[in-house]
Amino acid sequence: MSIATGGQNTGMSSVGANKRSSSSLVENSIAGAGVGLRMPHLGELLADADSEQPQRDIPWLELLADNWLAPGDQPLGGINRELLEAVSERFALTLHGVGLSLGSCGELDMHYLQQIKQLQNLTGAHWYSEHCSFSWENQRQHYAPDLLPLPYTDEAVMLLAQHIRQVQDFMGEPLLLENVSSYVQYQHSHLTEAEFINAVLSEADCLLLLDINNVYVTSFNEIAAQLAPAENQSSVDRHSQSLANMESKKSAARFLQQMPHQRVQEIHLAGHEAIDHTGHHCLLDTHNQPVCSDVWDLYQGYIAQQGPRATLIEWDSDLPTLAQLDDERRTAQSILDNSTSQARLASVRSTPTCSALPPSIQTLVT
Repeated sequence: MSIATGGQNTGMSSVGANKRSSSSLVENSIAGAGVGLRMPHLGELLADADSEQPQRDIPWLELLADNWLAPGDQPLGGINRELLEAVSERFALTLHGVGLSLGSCGELDMHYLQQIKQLQNLTGAHWYSEHCSFSWENQRQHYAPDLLPLPYTDEAVMLLAQHIRQVQDFMGEPLLLENVSSYVQYQHSHLTEAEFINAVLSEADCLLLLDINNVYVTSFNEIAAQLAPAENQSSVDRHSQSLANMESKKSAARFLQQMPHQRVQEIHLAGHEAIDHTGHHCLLDTHNQPVCSDVWDLYQGYIAQQGPRATLIEWDSDLPTLAQLDDERRTAQSILDNSTSQARLASVRSTPTCSALPPSIQTLVT
């Protein structure tokens, strides 16, 4: 049975009676480190959850909403409703979308948003997140199969905030807005990315899904562009690449410091891929690699300073085994647990010190 869509009466019971519409963090059972649900892992997850001695202690899953909206008779889309209910009965869930195109000019696709709301009602998902980007343009006549960054202008702030407020009014709860990775810069931008995100969150009164890998990828690409080889050089030398790694980590740490921490509801961690194109080195947010050491350091530093946040490990292609995915999740959970322990110790001391930060990150925030 496929999930009903559009304006049809689906018979789905509403779980939205207690939804909140303020920018304060959503209080519910979503905590700790979870993983993105992908179909190759589904059977093993359900079997483990039903076993007498489960091997996994994954507290929550994120559903990539667009994968669950297509009609069930399509080869690459759709889902059995009973199977979806089985997942929601065993795991706390959140919804993550890629298809709304919040930054596009024109009207939002309300039919799509209705599908999202119906999916949330069916699954009891605790919140819905989308990207600070656009994919559709010219009244949905042109589509880019990517999450394109917006120019950092006042006009873009107002457009994006207007759409977010519309989504929040329709859903009856705060939207989580995710920062995206970027590979281009607009000449018309007069705000920094941090200033832009702060302005949008304030104007729309929404929450933030802070993707630390995206922060790192964008920072690296900006630094690498500044260190790009001259035309008579064939490639970036090792010294320049090492410098790009170091400076991008510092830049990413400064970006994280500028985020409105009271609005950070969730954190995403993922892997990226390094490529060389005509001698220019850059990173792509591919979600097909383990989380790199620099991103782990940035995450650990952020959690040590700001406290635990619900954290998700993302993989979208070249999927690892569930055991390997859970190993990464456990690394994040360990960082969250250590932060909680340190906070308890700090509560009996008069003044917390910088020693609470991991050594690898202390120099990045001074």
